[in-house]
Amino acid sequence: MNYGGVPELSIVVPTVDALSERVRDCVASLRTSTEADHELLLLENRSPPQGFTAPVNAGIRAARGRYIVVLNDDVELLEGWWPPLRRALEGGAWVAVPDAGGGYPRDDYFAAWCLAFEREAIERVGHAPGEFFNPEYKIWYQDLELLLHLCEAGHPPVVVQSPIRHRWGRTVKHQEGELRAWIDEQIERDRQAFISHWPGGRRGERARRLLEPVLRQYRESQEDGPPDQ
Repeated sequence: MNYGGVPELSIVVPTVDALSERVRDCVASLRTSTEADHELLLLENRSPPQGFTAPVNAGIRAARGRYIVVLNDDVELLEGWWPPLRRALEGGAWVAVPDAGGGYPRDDYFAAWCLAFEREAIERVGHAPGEFFNPEYKIWYQDLELLLHLCEAGHPPVVVQSPIRHRWGRTVKHQEGELRAWIDEQIERDRQAFISHWPGGRRGERARRLLEPVLRQYRESQEDGPPDQ
């Protein structure tokens, strides 16, 4: 790790429990499988809870690396995970994501559990200066809006084969009590905000028009075999 210079890679991980076994496992896998010079920005945001968007935007603002990866805290990185994503970005992708075995794209679904982009792409991709994701969303739909924004710009995420495991939903599903109630409230709030921006929601005419060609192309590539790394 380069303690004095600019790292190749900044990894931004938001969490609501930095001391949990889930987070310890994620960080351990990162340390043992990331050969590139990197920095880790672990953002604890439980008290008071800030959701996903605010800590991730803050982490991206603080990141120093040439490349930035936003990573959920329930992800396990395996040896060789980073080079395929880096090659996609070097090849011109605005955003690169790992194939999750049907996790993306799937119908109208897109989850930012792992996405990579070059620092220079922040201005092209971001919602506003200093705000990579739309800050109006706290927990949900900020990633789907990012997908639609990329499709509208003619640069949908490039999907690559990368050895990454995602334990779907462990971060959200394991919460209870007041935090669980807060999460549910924010999800509904975010859903209403998304519908106000995208009439008809995910399956509205505008969103469907942008998503259909991307999903069709992805399905065809899966039939032909995995995308090149």
